Amino acid sequence: MNIDQTLVLLVFFSTIVALIFTSKKPSSIFAACTLALILLQQLDISHILQNVTNTGLVTLVLLLLVSNSIDKTALVVRLGRKITSGSYAKSFWRMFAVTFASSALLNNTAVVASLIGPIKHNSLHPPSKLLIPLSYAAILGGTVTLIGTSTNLIVDSFLIEHGHPGFAFFDFTLFGVTAGLT
Repeated sequence: MNIDQTLVLLVFFSTIVALIFTSKKPSSIFAACTLALILLQQLDISHILQNVTNTGLVTLVLLLLVSNSIDKTALVVRLGRKITSGSYAKSFWRMFAVTFASSALLNNTAVVASLIGPIKHNSLHPPSKLLIPLSYAAILGGTVTLIGTSTNLIVDSFLIEHGHPGFAFFDFTLFGVTAGLT
C-alpha cells in the first residue's frame, strides 16, 4: 500500500469516527473530509465539480425539494388523518396504497419522512404496526419508476456517463408493480 492509499484510508476512517463519535453535522464532516482530500492532493476540484453536476444527483435534489415543499403543506397532515381512520386493516391498506403510489412519483425517502409524523401521532393504531409497513411500501413503490428511488437515478446517470442509453421513465414499472402486488 502506497502513501496515497494510506492517506485516503486515514481520511475515510476519520470520517466514520467523526460521524459516530461527534455531534457535528454530517454535512460539515463530509465537507471537512473533502477539503482534507483536496489539500492532500488526493482529490481534484474538477472531479468534484463533475460529480456535483451529475444529472441523476441534480434530479434527486430537485425531487427532495419538491417532496419537502409538499411536506410543508397541510395536505400531508390531512392525508395522515384520513389514512389512519377506521379499522387497522383499512388503515394499513390505505397507508400502503398511498405510500406505494406516492413513492413511484416522488422520492421514496421523502415520502416516508413526510408520513412518519401523521402516522406516529395517530391515536387509533399503534405506530409500531404501521411504520415498518410504511417503509416497505415506499421501497416497493420506489421501484415502479425511474425517479422513485435514488438508486434508479444514480444507476441511470452512470449508464449515460459511460455512453449507454439511459432508462426510460417506466422501464421499472412491470417489475415494481409485480413486487408490490406480491
